[in-house]
Amino acid sequence: MKYSLHRLFFYFLTIILISCNSNSLPDCNDPFVKMELRSIMEEQLNKEVVMYETSEKEIKEAQFFTSIFSNNGVEFDFVRKTEINEKLNSCECSAQMSIQLEPTIINFFNNLTLEEVNNLYGFNGMYLNSSELRSLLKFQNIDVLYSLQTTENGEVFIESFLPQKTFEAFEQYFLLNNAYQEEMAKNNFGV
Repeated sequence: MKYSLHRLFFYFLTIILISCNSNSLPDCNDPFVKMELRSIMEEQLNKEVVMYETSEKEIKEAQFFTSIFSNNGVEFDFVRKTEINEKLNSCECSAQMSIQLEPTIINFFNNLTLEEVNNLYGFNGMYLNSSELRSLLKFQNIDVLYSLQTTENGEVFIESFLPQKTFEAFEQYFLLNNAYQEEMAKNNFGV
């Protein structure tokens, strides 16, 4: 009987700890939250891609880059709670999204002349000058707002609508990555 009381006490204590924990406000900087933000971003970018790309091949290619962009090209920094609503067990969050190109891609473009850049796949007819190329290689940080709410079951709902700058940054990222991949394929495989 003594063993059963200890076990019952342990279960009771566990239930209390879990219920207290499930009512706590979500953490804006939680790795799960950041992972879900990336997933939301990829989903929203894929919807944009379908609207603008014309062929199935272009859509698949762009969706491949949305996955790379969302999962490898983006970091969320300076994460903070901006508003707390304890009654609804929710909070508003803000973060600064920074976009990172792989160093090999940056080096690739830095080692080309402007004439070579302007002849790359996707750049035809753009005729960039050197300052335009430098600004294309440098991404601006983007402020992202999102809200979190914890349900009675302890699940966290995340809502975010990406600012237009995110789509513009993706286009920039896509253009640079695509041109780099095409050039590598041409040089490595004689295409």
